[in-house]
Amino acid sequence: MYHGRKREPKVIPTEEQKKANAELLAKIQKINQELLQRRVAKQYNAENLELTEKAGALFTDNYTVWNYRREIIQEIVFKSSEKSVEDKKKFIVSELKLILKLLMRNQKSFPLWFHRQWCIEYGLKLDDAALGKEDSILKNELKLCAELLTHDGRNFHCWNYKAWLLELETANINRVYEDKEKREKALKEMYEREYKYTTQLISKDFSNYSTWFYRSKMLPYLFPDPTYLISVQKVREELEMLKQALYTEPKDQSCWNHHRWLMSLVLPVQVVGCSLKMPSENKVEITLGVSHKVKALEGVELSLNGAAVAAKVEAITPAIHTDRWLIKAELKDPVLAEAKLVLKKDAKCPTIEGPRVVRPVVLCWKKDGTVKLSCEKVESSLDKDLKEIAYGAVSYTHLRAHETRHDLVCRLLLEKKKKKKK
Repeated sequence: MYHGRKREPKVIPTEEQKKANAELLAKIQKINQELLQRRVAKQYNAENLELTEKAGALFTDNYTVWNYRREIIQEIVFKSSEKSVEDKKKFIVSELKLILKLLMRNQKSFPLWFHRQWCIEYGLKLDDAALGKEDSILKNELKLCAELLTHDGRNFHCWNYKAWLLELETANINRVYEDKEKREKALKEMYEREYKYTTQLISKDFSNYSTWFYRSKMLPYLFPDPTYLISVQKVREELEMLKQALYTEPKDQSCWNHHRWLMSLVLPVQVVGCSLKMPSENKVEITLGVSHKVKALEGVELSLNGAAVAAKVEAITPAIHTDRWLIKAELKDPVLAEAKLVLKKDAKCPTIEGPRVVRPVVLCWKKDGTVKLSCEKVESSLDKDLKEIAYGAVSYTHLRAHETRHDLVCRLLLEKKKKKKK
């Protein structure tokens, strides 16, 4: 099994098939060598344009062929003074038809999707108003993505292309609508449309990494929350939907990935590791490891020998967001008897997903080398929300007792157990 799908049995090619493959490979190598020579000589003409089309049809994943084709198109089409804007538009339409024809043969070809994106970008340079038309390029491309995803919902090439189209649509909305309310309304309608689309796909097949990931990009906009990125109520609803999938197929990793992401939104930034050292007699360095990668570590207070000192907080790893931090301070006393580090209540740290609350903590180092850690008990909405979301363990008998005709999870589990015993 591979991603929950049965693998096709390995087929050993016959001698005739091996011979045919060898002939095809030799043909591709010969054409490729010829094209490389012509590209070095900068031969940009219609003959070579046709040759790149034939070579691309033989082997769609040949990056060199498509790179050379784009250079030819730029020289003899886009930079040509003899070609009108309409001529250039017609050429782009014909190029998109060619790519579509080849995509039907190989939907998971990086060069084909990249070339299609390149064509769309040039088409929009010629007519940027084309995005807003009723029969626009954007709507046609979204329809194409929907059609291709019905054939293979796990085609991440198509999902990436769809995400790029969404960026185009967002940019177009920001450009067209000057009024803030109208702009926000249009953006919300766009995200709602995509959110409903992911719901439809998940209802048909929840075992799809790409759909869950794409859905995670819609949720923060539709259900915003200043503390948890998305509202706790929505997190609860998503977990309820996931629960049905997890009970049906507990080993499916796509659902567990989305579950882990949801829980990461409501879990606070907390200390997971710490150490203290003195590189010199008057300098103190404390290394902290935290549970989330953050842009800045906020709410830090340090006192040495009972006196508050100015602490310099630096990231250990050279990254925008990191989970390893270094706190430096100078010691005025001759001997360090006690060091106390506090992460304050109500502090928030900027993470990749958004601001995240910090779990208050007090770390205390003594002269004898002992370290004491105490997490401050804070009666906040955070604790309440975590309790509401958390699952409780129940017995199998309890699950059977609460089974309904709408929730046949227990029966499915029982049937699986019977099959294993047989």
